[in-house]
Amino acid sequence: MKFSRRWFLRSAGHAALAIPALPSLLTPLEARAQAAASDKIFIGFMGAYGGCWADKFFPAMGAAAASRTYAGRTVRSQALPSTQANGETVVSEVIRGRSTELTPRLLGKMNLVQGIDLPFDVNHHSAATFGNFAQGDAGVAGGDSPTGISGRAISAHPRATIDQVLANSAAFYGNLGSVVRRSVTISTFGNLSYWYPGGGEGKAVNAGEIPPSMSLQQLWDLLFAGFTAPKPARGPVVDLVLEDYKRLRTNPRLSKLDKARLDEHVARVAEIQRRLGLATPTACTAPARPGATPQVQGNNPQSHSDYYGAYKDIVVAALSCGLTRVVSYLFQGWDTTFGTLINDPFHQLVSHKTDEAAAQVDMDQSRTRMFRDVIVPLASTLDSVTAADGSSLLDRTLVYFTQEHGTYGHCQENIPVVTFGSARGALKTGLHVDYRDLTRHLPQHYDGSVSASTPYVGLTFHQMLGSMLQWLDVPKTQWGGPANGAESNHGGYGYRPPDVIPRQSNWRNAYEWAVAGEKLPILSA
Repeated sequence: MKFSRRWFLRSAGHAALAIPALPSLLTPLEARAQAAASDKIFIGFMGAYGGCWADKFFPAMGAAAASRTYAGRTVRSQALPSTQANGETVVSEVIRGRSTELTPRLLGKMNLVQGIDLPFDVNHHSAATFGNFAQGDAGVAGGDSPTGISGRAISAHPRATIDQVLANSAAFYGNLGSVVRRSVTISTFGNLSYWYPGGGEGKAVNAGEIPPSMSLQQLWDLLFAGFTAPKPARGPVVDLVLEDYKRLRTNPRLSKLDKARLDEHVARVAEIQRRLGLATPTACTAPARPGATPQVQGNNPQSHSDYYGAYKDIVVAALSCGLTRVVSYLFQGWDTTFGTLINDPFHQLVSHKTDEAAAQVDMDQSRTRMFRDVIVPLASTLDSVTAADGSSLLDRTLVYFTQEHGTYGHCQENIPVVTFGSARGALKTGLHVDYRDLTRHLPQHYDGSVSASTPYVGLTFHQMLGSMLQWLDVPKTQWGGPANGAESNHGGYGYRPPDVIPRQSNWRNAYEWAVAGEKLPILSA
């Protein structure tokens, strides 16, 4: 849509004030095309491994929890509970943060989501919970077992991860404006982000790898090299355009309703400028180029927190300046486990033994460090950056934190999801939601193992991922599936393999797949 001068009030000195769409002055074509440009932000965190027991990661659902029927089950929700202990806000044994950062205000912008499943085994992966299910190694590791058959069926159908769907979406990124990078990914090594030509199905998984930034200097150079901050405002723009405002109010074509809208808009802008003292709330200032990147020091978990936490200022500055709106972090599971063991010892002695109490403590503490030391400080800082309309940078954002496995090592069920921000009101916040069907146990785990703690059936990651894309205004036609953005056998995001695992058809019935294309209930505004 071309913006003519009727979208602005102007002064003789070339100052301009954008005004809302006034339907009585629009042509029919403009009226149909008029829509607010998206300015939403996505920040994703993927944590390697997993295996925190459900009662460690999630708080108990209280007796006063709300409930509703959905997809053949009773879905429950409650306001996020919390207590204060030792200078921390405690939601659960795992989910806790410093009280100065995880404040009641920030807690009110957070969600804790229980009962989201990968409905097949992908074994180890770094991108499946972001939508590229083919990136897992189950097809190799499982051989001719049911797990291996399922893995091979999935590995032949790579898909883009949702951060790259967003980065390449015309709906999410319309006019690029100040954007210099559609997306950035941060890690020490490994790959989280994948994109395939045209956004469709890839021919080979590795062909779609998007390399991450692995140092502060590398990320700064991608975003701020050659950057010049915008000049500060010259003065009260309402005063500068006063004469043009008076002229427009006397336009005989202007309806009574539009005249009221115009008056309200100008009055609101004037009041905001008065309150803020003409400051630029979302100050766009380039940070100095970093001199060094904190070094990861083996089995010192604080160094893992320091490494990822050091990116915060660059990320917040880039988002404030509009240089990017998609950022992803991979907490990869080799040299940055956030635990006291790294590499294969963490894999074998912690991840594979989370049914043992000692290993469970190590796993719980590693998740707490990810959340408390990296994610909460970033969310808190985003919430401190205020825009002229009174909203914060976090209010535009969807922060998404998930991990590789669920409630024990290699478990694909009940994989925890934490969010911050409402993506401009697209989702409700301050909630703990449980989507599990508490009347249906899985007969065995997707990896073929059997234990006394076989989990309940949840909803699918296909629905979780599709909900996030919809909350961020990306229509299904831009999701990149093989049939004009859609999958042939469900409405959510990502490939669904045939039911090749024995008894899998009993694990997933028509309920889960029938709703896969819907936005998640309770969370969706």
